[in-house]
Amino acid sequence: MFDTTIWVEVDDYLSHVEKLIALSIKRLRLTDDEKELILRADLDEIEKRGVDALMRYEQCYPILKTYPGLLRRAAFVFVMTFLETQLEELCDLVQSADHTTFSVRDLAKQGTDRVALFLERVRGINIKEYRGWQEIDKFRVIRNVFVHSNGGITVSPQQQHRAKDIARKMSSYVQLNADDDRAVLIALPTLAPYAAKIARDFLEQVSHQAGPRSSA
Repeated sequence: MFDTTIWVEVDDYLSHVEKLIALSIKRLRLTDDEKELILRADLDEIEKRGVDALMRYEQCYPILKTYPGLLRRAAFVFVMTFLETQLEELCDLVQSADHTTFSVRDLAKQGTDRVALFLERVRGINIKEYRGWQEIDKFRVIRNVFVHSNGGITVSPQQQHRAKDIARKMSSYVQLNADDDRAVLIALPTLAPYAAKIARDFLEQVSHQAGPRSSA
């Protein structure tokens, strides 16, 4: 069976990301009142409190608001990239075992769709029926929003509708902020760990059903 134990290290990495965020915020030494004021970005109230409060806002807002979101987004994209890399490595092992004349990278599709097509052609299995595929399909939409438009939902109207619908259904993992001129997806602390859990379970299923066989 394909080795999936490395995902323990992924879990450790994700835990480290949250510890780093918590430590960075702790070092600001803010009261709960100050945190709430800064996160609300209530500039009128901040200006009333004087220059020191304004300077404190400018110093702390990125660490409280921007920095955590960027780290969590990067962690989630890492999980998705790692999943696709592991799946393609599994396909490479299958290609070697079955002596196929083409590799997964020769196929026109991308990412997990390409893996699915390869395994269907070579092993006759449909991994799109496996537990977790539908969640991974949603993750791909979220990933593309993060990677291609910096979290902003600026794609076609049909894709916008799908991205917003997914965000609402996955409100425990992503936040849909529509206060701006455009809708923006924000990664919550739960997103990357949840994606890692789904990804590891999915990979274990694929490995069990489609793992390398003896070429004898």
